[in-house]
Amino acid sequence: MVEITTNLSPQKLLETVQTFEDTLGRERSVEWGPRTIDIDILIYGKQLISEDKLTIPHPLMHERLFVLEPLREIAPNIIHPVLDRTVRELFDDKKAESEEKYVEDLHGFKEGRSGLGEDYDRW
Repeated sequence: MVEITTNLSPQKLLETVQTFEDTLGRERSVEWGPRTIDIDILIYGKQLISEDKLTIPHPLMHERLFVLEPLREIAPNIIHPVLDRTVRELFDDKKAESEEKYVEDLHGFKEGRSGLGEDYDRW
């Protein structure tokens, strides 16, 4: 995760990033498929962009802990231009949601295991 300052337009930055990805061996043969490198532009100031090849802010960034966690480390007070919430707030909300889901999953596990007998409980 990096934060940069640039004079490039968002479109030119995307072009530059894609050239860099290509140089490192990125192949774009399968949409959503595995890739050697993937560089996304998450936020570009307060700009909102919705084009065929570029959407800013990144439309799924607020749903992904693996994106929010490192972003929170370098820019916790950056405000998502659509959701009007800081990265720290988005991370905290997603983390709490994730933990609730985990606890709910465990609750179902505990209920399911109760019918397995005493042998299982000894583990």
